[in-house]
Amino acid sequence: MNAADRAAFPQASRIVRVGDAEWSSGDDDMLQQLCEVIEGRVRERQPVTAEALTALLEPPPRVRCKKAHVYVLYGPRMIFVNEENEISGDIRGLVFESIARVSRKGNIILNL
Repeated sequence: MNAADRAAFPQASRIVRVGDAEWSSGDDDMLQQLCEVIEGRVRERQPVTAEALTALLEPPPRVRCKKAHVYVLYGPRMIFVNEENEISGDIRGLVFESIARVSRKGNIILNL
């Protein structure tokens, strides 16, 4: 995780970018699951207008991986309609955030 990523996502336990040496086949699976979540949202909102594009990302799409929630790391054009009139995403990688829970005693426990 580089310094810019660490500053942008202080809660992240791991950030991996597509094509980095740290990228694994498990990351491919997480990215595929996230794409399926986004595609499901697109199907629910047909036809998709320009105003609805940003609504596709609220709340941010996520999947669970063991003890973390995994989100998409977007580039500057998060989600847009491309030249072929298809919805595309500027996906740069994945952000993993540890899941916190509250114990019976009221303590916050991070699953690391």
